[in-house]
Amino acid sequence: MATHVHSRGFTRGLGAVVSDETLTIQGGGEVEQITIADGVTDQEAACGIDFSQLTSLYILASVAMTLETNSSSAATNTIVLKAGIAYRWTSPGSYDTCKITADVTKIFLTNASGGSGTFEMYWGYGDVTP
Repeated sequence: MATHVHSRGFTRGLGAVVSDETLTIQGGGEVEQITIADGVTDQEAACGIDFSQLTSLYILASVAMTLETNSSSAATNTIVLKAGIAYRWTSPGSYDTCKITADVTKIFLTNASGGSGTFEMYWGYGDVTP
């Protein structure tokens, strides 16, 4: 069983910690780090997300990429990823709704960034424990 830990914090001037949060999620799955060459369109990767059980999602691309779920021609969800900026969602714990809105059986990645990059995605089910 996978265990994922989400850590977030905020520090203001002079190092005073305003917020420091760590959430641990048991169970779930992952698309371990894969390399996507520049110019690749719709590179497919297997994925098995049960949306009804989803409590956390972490996605990171080292370069700008587009992620599509379930189909490259009629995607269930399309997520534009910024280089080096993780998308994080937990329930509870996030103000926004999850960018994944249905079960996912496969993903498609497009890299038109001008350079090769890496992609990774982790998801969790069950209790989110602070």
